[in-house]
This record gives sequence, C-alpha cells and structure tokens, in this order.
Amino acid sequence: MKRIIGVMLGLFLLVGCSSAQQSTLELPAKEQVSSVELAMVPAVASVVTKGDSNFVEELLADLATAKSTKQESVNDKPVNAENIVSVTLVADKDVRGYFYQKDGKYYFEIPYNGIWEIDQLVYNKYYQLTESEQQIVRMVRIDGKLFFDVNRPVINGPTCGTQDGLISSTVASDQIPTEDNQSNFGVDYQWQYGGMNVINIMVDDGWMAFEARD
Repeated sequence: MKRIIGVMLGLFLLVGCSSAQQSTLELPAKEQVSSVELAMVPAVASVVTKGDSNFVEELLADLATAKSTKQESVNDKPVNAENIVSVTLVADKDVRGYFYQKDGKYYFEIPYNGIWEIDQLVYNKYYQLTESEQQIVRMVRIDGKLFFDVNRPVINGPTCGTQDGLISSTVASDQIPTEDNQSNFGVDYQWQYGGMNVINIMVDDGWMAFEARD
C-alpha cells in the first residue's frame, strides 16, 4: 500500500511540475510596455530599441498568433537552435523571449515558461528588422570573453595606476575579435579590470567602460 501511495505521489508531482509551464502565451498589455529591445544571439552588435506604440501593438498581435507546442522550456536560452533573436518587452516586470529556427520550424520561447510555434513570416519580420538595424559596436576580447562598448565614461577613473593589459592586435571594425587583447578599433589601448564582467579602456582621451554579455 505504501508503495502504491509513493508511486501516485510521484506521478502527482510530475504532473504538477509539467503544468507549471503555460500553454497560453501571457504578455503585458500594450500600455504597460514602454519599449521593445531586440538583439541577435550571441550579441555582437548594438541592441535595437523600438519605443513606438504601434510597433509594440504589432509585436503583441503577432505573438498572439503563436501556438503552444506543449514542450517545456528548461534552459536559460534555446538550445540546438539557429538564428536566435532575443526580444525584451520593457515593462514594470520585463519579459524576455527568443525567436528562433529549429528543424525547419519557427518558435518563440520564454525560458522556464513555455515554447510556442510561430509563422515563418512573423519570424522573418523580426529577424530581418534586427539584422538590418543593428550596428556593430566597439569590442575587445580579454580572458576569452568579448567585452562591448556601452558608451559609458568611467567618471572616477580606474582605482589603480597600473594597467592590467594592453590591446596588441586588431581586426576590421565590422569583425569580431578572436584572440585575447584584440579589438576591432585599434591597438595600444591600455585596459584595467573594472569589476565583474567589466573592463575599463583608455580610449578617446578618457576611460570608457566595456561590459561582457551573456
């Protein structure tokens, strides 16, 4: 009897865990969304920001046509997917999802929330928009990570007078650095560690913050 109860409890827990993810795509109302941010994944260019209310309305309408796959989302980002575009609805509580291709189909996924199938035309619209409007930004590779210019001066300057490294090689401005101490904006720039996932680089006659992205 105890064994039967244990099996039933296990099944109940499994069912409970599965149903925690949504089959209906629930998104904030248009009035709650101040802007939409789109970016290619992995992010190697600027984020495309859209604050127009008509754009927000159109995106929400497109997402309303998504159909539940009843698949669970169990990762921070889509896995084994191609041509991923992140979509962040900026609101009181931001919602981030991902458009992507997989096995010839097109999806929208909100991590740990659910996976929905979308029409190819919807996917193409936002992929092409992001691809056409993004801009390659200044970046450098340090310790195997890419750090991106976030256009933020370091007001108080580095806390140490000794540089931690020097950018010694470069690639074209529209290319991605592949080696440590390599940038896409030139050589002989000093850099220092500025905190977790931040480095400061002496460029344009001042220290600028560069940040690593997920």
